[in-house]
Amino acid sequence: MFFKFLVIFIAVYATHAFSSEANIEIHTGLDYYPSAKENEVAGRGDLRLNWKDNLLRGRAYIGIRAEIIDTPWGQSSEIELREAYLTWQIDQSTLRIGRQQIAWGRADAFRLLDTVNPLRYPDAFYMVAEDARIPLWMVQWDGQVSVWEWQLFAGPDRRLNAIDPSFPLLQPAFHHSLETPKGRSKRGVAGARLSRQMGELDIGLYWLNGWNHEPLWKPLSDSDFEMGSARRYLWGASADWPAGPGIIRAEWVHSETDTFNTDFSYIPQRQEQALVGFDWGYGHLFFSPQLYWEATTPGSYNTTNHSQRYISLLTQYKFLQDRGNIRLFWWHQIGGDEEWLSLKLGYEWGKNLELRTGVDWFYVNSNSDLSAFDELDRIKLEAVWRF
Repeated sequence: MFFKFLVIFIAVYATHAFSSEANIEIHTGLDYYPSAKENEVAGRGDLRLNWKDNLLRGRAYIGIRAEIIDTPWGQSSEIELREAYLTWQIDQSTLRIGRQQIAWGRADAFRLLDTVNPLRYPDAFYMVAEDARIPLWMVQWDGQVSVWEWQLFAGPDRRLNAIDPSFPLLQPAFHHSLETPKGRSKRGVAGARLSRQMGELDIGLYWLNGWNHEPLWKPLSDSDFEMGSARRYLWGASADWPAGPGIIRAEWVHSETDTFNTDFSYIPQRQEQALVGFDWGYGHLFFSPQLYWEATTPGSYNTTNHSQRYISLLTQYKFLQDRGNIRLFWWHQIGGDEEWLSLKLGYEWGKNLELRTGVDWFYVNSNSDLSAFDELDRIKLEAVWRF
């Protein structure tokens, strides 16, 4: 019996063995933080393995990503298994199981719909979402029926942002970790997305359930500070509409949140967020301005309404037969004191090597008592090897 099974297995594998695909990608980087008080030079390494093969009348994908990272705010280098998942695709549906990321929305630097995975700070401030998101253990199932596309996912992981206690956001007034908020039991995360094409209009509906702690640093009326907010539920919508030479993009989110301060005293609130942007491409040039608006309604403890607005501009240009890429990003708080300018340059040296460099500059009013942008100015060098 065993011998018969072995023969059948070898015969089946031999019929599709030559369709296997595998590739390895290695990222090595060196970061310089000129404003850091100590450990100005840091670095990171990233190893990614992807394997594809036919399996049981479908297509199987295995993705593994491990990372070693060192920052001025860490006590030592850390090695982390970033992603490890198995994807099985058959007909018009896909099942993915394992430690993974789920990306929603198209906002350039504002976190509206892209809240499935928590974030790792300070990486989240540099707008490389793939590196900033913390993958979670989940089961994801998506597919298409007629004109409708759907996505369902659930997992046992509790969604918590990772913030080192020595990061300037928590200094000098705070010495708490947002990873252990008081009085909350562990629970997982679940969500759903439903989208369809209606003529030229592409619409999407979103629902998310699960705690996700976001850092805040705005002063309260009693001179205390808000430590963060715990998003409990989220309902959202998106729309993409071709207009002239480009596409108008809009996103809207309503969420139920709890704000908590240094004493972990929770304040129930509701939050509305909206974004309107325009994507325009011409030849090798891409241009995308976006306007973001946020309003939080008052909860208990006599808190007041507050709102804030931001504007951003992303410009990209490809040159040398698309082997070179220059990217400029500007982010500004309207009526506020926060600003960010990012310049990145990349060049593909053949098929196996890509070189990247970038500069991030942050500005905040010097009269501010506490800022998340302290010490974040960075010069980055990176090489990407593909095999």
